[in-house]
Amino acid sequence: MAASSLNKDPFPSDTAFSARVRHAEPVMGTVVSFDVPVAARHDGSLDDAIRWLHWVDRVFSPFRRESDVSLLAGGEVTVDGCAPEMAEVIEACAFVRDVMAPEQARNVITPVELDAMAGNRKARKAYRKASRNRGECRRARYILNAAYALADELAAARGADTDRVRFARSEVARIRAGIPSPW
Repeated sequence: MAASSLNKDPFPSDTAFSARVRHAEPVMGTVVSFDVPVAARHDGSLDDAIRWLHWVDRVFSPFRRESDVSLLAGGEVTVDGCAPEMAEVIEACAFVRDVMAPEQARNVITPVELDAMAGNRKARKAYRKASRNRGECRRARYILNAAYALADELAAARGADTDRVRFARSEVARIRAGIPSPW
């Protein structure tokens, strides 16, 4: 038994990579938890992630008066006065609206649902508030999720009416009708 213990390497080569660091960072009105290798603390990647989260909060938080999104919503700055990523987000919302406008014209989704998908926080809040009870609220959330899935399929198919697009479209209709999933 003594011979076998002498053969064990007291410092295995992967020790530094198996050790973990836990860190809790208050940001965005909550606490984000990290569980990362010790190397992340030493190579700066943990600090980079924390800095990025605080930057996202400073730029995109609708709860901070000085954030780019709040200043833009209040008309105090233009998109050019915001972080470049703000223009990317606005373009992405416009893309969703363009992709889903034909679905609204086909009555697959409602104008309110399109506004919730491609609009701002106020539009999503109005969509949620339109529900009368918990069941309707839950169904509205499911419909919106199915509409996002439809948007993904339409974008992947470049607007073609594929089997996957037809299935995603039928899922929006099924959920709206309250029909349980066959799966």
